[in-house]
Amino acid sequence: ATGMYPYFPAEFLTSTDYTPNTGPDWHPWQHVYAMTKVGSGSKHMPKYNPYGMYYVRIFYMGGWRKVTVDDYIPLNSKGEWLLPRSKDLGNLWMPLLTKALLKVASISRTENFQFSDFNVITALTGYICLSLNSRDIEPDILWRILESQLKPSKDIPKDEVREEPEKPDPKKT
Repeated sequence: ATGMYPYFPAEFLTSTDYTPNTGPDWHPWQHVYAMTKVGSGSKHMPKYNPYGMYYVRIFYMGGWRKVTVDDYIPLNSKGEWLLPRSKDLGNLWMPLLTKALLKVASISRTENFQFSDFNVITALTGYICLSLNSRDIEPDILWRILESQLKPSKDIPKDEVREEPEKPDPKKT
């Protein structure tokens, strides 16, 4: 298949220290690169490639990888798109990003057709996600675990954080 490499082409060319799309300006479309040169110092913006080939930057197996995808969009028998898309059909970043994620997820599959170490959040940000099987955890304990993983945000002014008023208990009235 087009773009399937036994090894990712940028495996030893990119630094794992580089973390794109961090901070308040995170945009998923900035993972998509047309296979064209960008001038130094210019801000990355997704561009149309007339040859139909794109690189998508995905974090996989501990490093940022360059996954090659084409712009062929799979359709069903009615001609409807099978990948997520924008209302603006000129925006190709969403199906291209989805194709790259599906390509990496497909090589992460085990014999039972389960996905072993693939996580979309990790693939897009490089952050390692914590997975919990919450079925056997009491709700109060689960809530404390989740709260312990959150860091206080300075982005939300305290006066804008409003607690919901308690609802009266119908049994007590």
